[in-house]
Amino acid sequence: MERSYSLRVIASEDIPEVIDFLSRFFFRDEPLNIETGMDLDYSIRCPEMEAYCTNSIPEGNSVMAYSNTNEVVGVCLSGGVRRNEQKDSSECTNDKFRKVMNLLIESDRQTDIFSRYPKLDSLLDVKIISVDTNWRGMGICKALLEKTREVAKEQGFQVVKVDCTSHISALAVSRLGFERIHVLKYCEFFDGGSEPVFKPPPPHFGVQVYIFKLDDI
Repeated sequence: MERSYSLRVIASEDIPEVIDFLSRFFFRDEPLNIETGMDLDYSIRCPEMEAYCTNSIPEGNSVMAYSNTNEVVGVCLSGGVRRNEQKDSSECTNDKFRKVMNLLIESDRQTDIFSRYPKLDSLLDVKIISVDTNWRGMGICKALLEKTREVAKEQGFQVVKVDCTSHISALAVSRLGFERIHVLKYCEFFDGGSEPVFKPPPPHFGVQVYIFKLDDI
């Protein structure tokens, strides 16, 4: 049977299936998860990471790709962000995941996107892009991002933003016309220590912040 896939918005009742998918792919192959050793702990539940990935699914702006046998083969998990909203890692009790959250918070602080674009009131923040390893090379990542842009426009967001911790995902979004507006290099993130927190292997070198404008900002 020829393999094919379809796209749809993820519903709240899909969350357990999404978490299972992430545990088999994203949690194990994302560069920062590997760097912190979280990829080795994929069988151990991390409620904070699961909540970060899935808590915005009820907003109706996360999308999945599913096969002709109804299996999840890719996800793009997003959430809306309004002006003056802030991320907070203070309640995260998992030391490894808190390091990742602190990196993303620092990237947001440096990017300062709402000050950079005074007319920007809301954006759709893409948090996770992941594709089943057996389905890569079929254009699923591109299709997920294009569908996400459609959903963002329908919901009235002015911008789609992607924080790319993987250089592979950065290349993917740049090919779709996203504009890179900031880079936080891993070698420059110390988080209060004397050594860089993350030292992933090439080609991954930093958090690359990309945006796609859906409106005049």
